[in-house]
Amino acid sequence: MTAWRAEERRGALLFSSAGLLYVLGAMVPTVAIAVPLNEALAALETPLGTAAREAWQAYSSPWQFWNAVRAIAAGGALLLAGCSVMRMGRAPRAML
Repeated sequence: MTAWRAEERRGALLFSSAGLLYVLGAMVPTVAIAVPLNEALAALETPLGTAAREAWQAYSSPWQFWNAVRAIAAGGALLLAGCSVMRMGRAPRAML
């Protein structure tokens, strides 16, 4: 039974880590970086020629970087949550 409790604690730790990673790695960059970038781009009047290229270059590079960060963090959080569910779903041998 003690081993079962230890598995539950490890599972809870993994699940908590998944939530923390998701909040810090996906939600915070979304609110702090991606949304302001999107709003700044939306506020621009449709530029033409060189101005369009410059506006896109100023937007695209940082947005792509932070989008990759958010995707990796969300994937890592999903992996941790899945490991947590698998770990917590194991029944103790004495109960089988």
